Amino acid sequence: MKFFKSIYFFVCGTLLIGSCNKTPEFEKEMDADQGLVYIQQAFKEGHILKLKTFPPVDGASSEVINVNYGAMGLPGTDIVIQLEEDLHALDSINNVRLAAGLPAYESFPSDAYTIDKWTLTIPRSQTTSLDFMTFQYYSGKFDREKEYMMAIRIKDASGYAVNKDLKTVYVMVGKLQTVKLSKSGWDITAESEELEGEGPDNGAARFAIDGKVESFWHSEWSNANPPLPLWLKVDMKEPRYISKVGLTTRQNDDRGCSLFKLEGSLNGTDWIILGDNLAMDPENYSEQTYSFSITKCRFLRYTALEGNWGGNDFTFLAEFDAYEEK
Repeated sequence: MKFFKSIYFFVCGTLLIGSCNKTPEFEKEMDADQGLVYIQQAFKEGHILKLKTFPPVDGASSEVINVNYGAMGLPGTDIVIQLEEDLHALDSINNVRLAAGLPAYESFPSDAYTIDKWTLTIPRSQTTSLDFMTFQYYSGKFDREKEYMMAIRIKDASGYAVNKDLKTVYVMVGKLQTVKLSKSGWDITAESEELEGEGPDNGAARFAIDGKVESFWHSEWSNANPPLPLWLKVDMKEPRYISKVGLTTRQNDDRGCSLFKLEGSLNGTDWIILGDNLAMDPENYSEQTYSFSITKCRFLRYTALEGNWGGNDFTFLAEFDAYEEK
């Protein structure tokens, strides 16, 4: 009886040990047709890898591209992946864009980028390449008014299957977008403001950035009449790349500013002129915009130079806006 019990426990123990030593499925090495190779960056929205070219930087910026292996287990051999530029894919995209009335993507200028390698390796029993394709690019070489694209795809994967949906990544440089800034948190000061005669909801400088065209800033008139020129200074609280300002005059009053100067500053002390002797139509009650070269600044200063009513002892403004390039 003891003999049979010993045999029983020996067999059970052997089975238990055997089950404990069984390799989990996710650690098993797979054949070439049991998994898929793909480009990691192709997971991005639209399979697009966007390069940041603004604000421009000195020297080169870089992004990396690597490849992965997806399966229940691990690759049984090294996977050598050959990448290539896919000109056909770019042509196909451009044909669709042109048919839709959109401009074609430009090819990358030859002096705007470098690629260090086109061959990557996923080692045996690993799921990602330990090396990377480094895509270096020079932001100053791209025209900010154009869009560029390069398609990079997996050409060969050492006999391993390739995920067709993730085999291509589109490296893209977009053109700059002009965006109206939120004025939340801004500060504003004025050389002169009317704090009494225009009631509680008008007159003070803050009403030029409250987002309401019905309210307005007005220079002082009830206790004094300082003559033009008179300035209004905005602090955006952080440096921004400004390319345009928008001005809205006081509604239903055509006696406003007709000529002004615009300046920018990083520190609020040293100013550069963005525009001088700029004409404003006092009878246009919509926003009037003024563009200039992209300028990095934190402060903006508007100076009313002349008025439209035959005198020069007051001015007003309903809204001051700024636009940034991104």
